[in-house]
Amino acid sequence: MVSVPAIAVDGIAASRKRIPPFALFQPASVTEALELLAAWPAAVLHAGGIDLANRMKAGLVAPAVIALDRIGEMKGVVRCRNSVNIGAAVTHWQIEHDSVVKSCLPAVAAYVAGLGNVRVRVQGTIGGNIMAAEPGYEILALLAALDANLHFARRSDGTRYAVEARGFQPAISAAADILLMISLPLHPTDLKWTREMRPNLGIVASLNRDGDSIRSGYGAVTGQVTAGSRLGITQSLSQREIAAADRHERAGSMTETTIQVTMKVTVNGDSRVVEIPANLLLVDLLRDRLGLRGTKVACDQGACGACTVLVDGLPMTSCLTFAFAMDCKSIVTIEGVSSADGALDSVQQAFHDAGVPQCGFCTPGMVLLAKALLDRAEEPDAIAIDDWLTANICRCSGYQVFRRALGCAEKPAS
Repeated sequence: MVSVPAIAVDGIAASRKRIPPFALFQPASVTEALELLAAWPAAVLHAGGIDLANRMKAGLVAPAVIALDRIGEMKGVVRCRNSVNIGAAVTHWQIEHDSVVKSCLPAVAAYVAGLGNVRVRVQGTIGGNIMAAEPGYEILALLAALDANLHFARRSDGTRYAVEARGFQPAISAAADILLMISLPLHPTDLKWTREMRPNLGIVASLNRDGDSIRSGYGAVTGQVTAGSRLGITQSLSQREIAAADRHERAGSMTETTIQVTMKVTVNGDSRVVEIPANLLLVDLLRDRLGLRGTKVACDQGACGACTVLVDGLPMTSCLTFAFAMDCKSIVTIEGVSSADGALDSVQQAFHDAGVPQCGFCTPGMVLLAKALLDRAEEPDAIAIDDWLTANICRCSGYQVFRRALGCAEKPAS
């Protein structure tokens, strides 16, 4: 095992250094997770996204974190006779690109593709989005419109039960239970939505048609505590006349010591075994423990993208990602992009030729974001480029130079 010394910490973005210690558990089954909840009633559940780190930075204290990402029952997308079942630990990215969803519920894949930015979609899970109880989140409104069912395991006795997404309030209805799966019915419906009023409101509606006429429907609004209301349709309406209607606690005292986590990780092609505190964030593992200072810290809230690194080829927000989640994964930082002899990667060269770098602070994250995009689409169109560029912020140059650089990098020199 490699001994990883800690490098002296400066005062930048100090909030991430103040995440309280906690015990970490990574159960492999729902039964094990329920047993842990019985032993640690004030523990918080972690579905794999970035919300928990942000809440802990803001003051949430928990004696233990139970990570659910190793529970097979909560993963995967399966088509059944009358529904598509999505595990609560499935990410938005996986839903967006899943062949079953795209085939059976293409509107759902299209809707999810507009959730947040690509970094948010890569890490955020459908279950975490539902149970976070944030009014601005949009998944619950979608599920309400589609008349989906949410499947839980009851904390007290393990009983399995289902509730309708319509009218579900996570802070009240099932805050103490474990969300296992979401079941989306396959009955035909016409899904419409608009995000023109975001971030305050988003509207999604499922419409039941009789030929070209709309006979009934159900609409839901994001931006409020509850989601959903039947559309008051008393006569056939045109689509333009459709209107959608209205619509964690600070746990006990923290543990005195942080459980150390031993994990295997590959960083820039080098495999290593490291022992780290459970509350260590990925950005601090890279910068303070491994000395990879090319990964920057700016907003410290997951908004700017300066801390972007690639994990198994996808862009992730390292300032809000717990390092323990990197077990058996492959990480690439900006230091791992150029070749061993120092020659620039084709994306780096394209950025240089287009005159992208100014202050340079956002550049490492932008390079890695661009590499992930070009690995998936050799010639991305303008819509795809703009969609990915919205994930990271540049305050110097605007985005035309990045578009120009991506245009140059699309076709390697012959």
